[in-house]
Amino acid sequence: MDSNADLLDATFIMVMGITERSGTNYLRDLLLLHPDVCGSDEIYEDFLVANSPLLRRFIEEVRIRWTLNRRIEEVLGNPSRRILQSIGNGLRQLVISTVESEQGNVCRAVVTKTPSVDHISNAPDMFLNSRIIILVRDPAATADSGMKSLGWSFEKAIHGWSSGAEQILSFVDENASAEQRFLVVRFEDLFGDRLEPTLNSVFELCELDPTVYNYAAAERLPVKGSSALGAKGNDQSGWNGVPKPKDFNPLSRGKNWGPLRRARLQHVARRGMDAWGYEIDSPGGAGVFATLLNPILDLAWGIREITRRIYRAMPRNWQRR
Repeated sequence: MDSNADLLDATFIMVMGITERSGTNYLRDLLLLHPDVCGSDEIYEDFLVANSPLLRRFIEEVRIRWTLNRRIEEVLGNPSRRILQSIGNGLRQLVISTVESEQGNVCRAVVTKTPSVDHISNAPDMFLNSRIIILVRDPAATADSGMKSLGWSFEKAIHGWSSGAEQILSFVDENASAEQRFLVVRFEDLFGDRLEPTLNSVFELCELDPTVYNYAAAERLPVKGSSALGAKGNDQSGWNGVPKPKDFNPLSRGKNWGPLRRARLQHVARRGMDAWGYEIDSPGGAGVFATLLNPILDLAWGIREITRRIYRAMPRNWQRR
């Protein structure tokens, strides 16, 4: 379209995944099948909220200077929040400027996505009146997919899922009394008989008409980036979409894990698993070994994280050394 001015009033739908490999590509493609939804092919994954702490530091420096004007809070209310909202509005317009609608389509909503929930607590203030769809997926399936396609270690995979789960649970608690502008969706509920009612819940939140949606087309969606079909993070060919094989089953990932892995997963990610109804077969006889191994593995992971944070806090020239 020649002008995106009409899109400035469109609903801004932000799909945020608990971690990579959680199915954000799939959910975005499902939403784009709605005739009133558009998306950007240029800014495919935005990571705007994930990097918002950089903005927070900038805002704090500005706010300190602004408070020299004693009337600033009288005029703006909360200066920090107003600055963040203004920046978010500009970034929203930037994303919208790259959106192109098909001929004849009226874009009532623009969807963007990020396979991360890092700093999700900043999202409501940063993108005022947006609709946030938080996507979670079975931790065993997410971890198994990440290990196969992105080369994650087992510990990185399960701790990444657990960290995302904790951020989501905190976000839900903090916003429980606010006007409902977010929805937690399970990846597993986007298949079979659960697909239609789950998408209808999303459409209701985003004020979209569910009766015009093509559910038959949703069943035929090409598969993007599946680890089961050999997709790798550095191989873009696997992300262009391939026809869905008849035996394709993304819900079966991680089902062949041994008892030690299952016990370790339960230890690390139990709170999130309980919150969203994810169960895993009993680890059986691995319980005794897990009791002995878990403290050692927890310590090793803690040391790794401290080392990583120290490294990231170093100036770039020291990192290169």
